[in-house]
Amino acid sequence: MANYLIDWNCKLLADLHEIKHAPAASLAALSYLQSKFDLRAFCFAPTFRSSSDSVAAFLLRRDKTVSEILDCSQSTAPSFSKPIRLLCGSSVLLEKDLHETLHLHRLAVPFDVHAYLPIVLPMSSYADWIDLELNRLLYRRGMKLMFLSFEIACIFYPTEVLERLIRIDDAIFQFNYASVENPAIRSIIKKLIAQSKTVIFGTSLNAIDKIYHYELDWYLACIKRDFLDFEAASLLKFNRAMPKKHPKSYRIV
Repeated sequence: MANYLIDWNCKLLADLHEIKHAPAASLAALSYLQSKFDLRAFCFAPTFRSSSDSVAAFLLRRDKTVSEILDCSQSTAPSFSKPIRLLCGSSVLLEKDLHETLHLHRLAVPFDVHAYLPIVLPMSSYADWIDLELNRLLYRRGMKLMFLSFEIACIFYPTEVLERLIRIDDAIFQFNYASVENPAIRSIIKKLIAQSKTVIFGTSLNAIDKIYHYELDWYLACIKRDFLDFEAASLLKFNRAMPKKHPKSYRIV
């Protein structure tokens, strides 16, 4: 198994308010994470809001940001000891009538042999419209779902809601590496493993100064300490192997 790691929820090309960082600063942050933790692939996940944006405009902005990073990498020569990959993704905020969004499928992220819509659940109490919207995405639009930052749902939503979400066929559940410190969240992750669900991890880092306080080595040690060997292997399977196909994957050296 490869030793490198993947960040499936990278926010380091823009800040919490989706304002772009300077390309050189973003590259320096990625270089630091590679050298310190051997993170070698970063899925860039800017936030898409269907209530205020179109898919076409969002993709133009996202791809322009990535192009600026690639151009900068050719001129500034950041100190990458090994090549890294930047994957173009998204974080789709679940809102009412999201399923009616034109070209929504273009925001899906290739993963293994399928494409998944990366969903961010509302950071609020669970409302009936959420169930309705998820059902419409699944059955009216025929989409497979990847739940980003699922540790937040574990904090806000009651057990019966989490049970329903976990039962969604073929769903992927992404957690912050740091969430393994929380015993309640570890219990949910163990339940996902027992049900043969796909679990992936990401940093969710959205500010460059936060990278120096991120203790990834400690979070990995927690996985080794608090999960059985087969559970740990299952957890890190998709964080140590790139998906077979990704049409928007760029190599930076």
